[in-house]
Amino acid sequence: MFSSVDFLDFRIWPIFNFADSFVTIGVIGLIVYFWK
Repeated sequence: MFSSVDFLDFRIWPIFNFADSFVTIGVIGLIVYFWK
């Protein structure tokens, strides 16, 4: 996963950072959901 690269370039690519944020939140949500 190379999402960390997009996070570093959030000023240049705000849309990509926005999408990566949702992907990260979604993955964390799934982990928490299946963890219980």
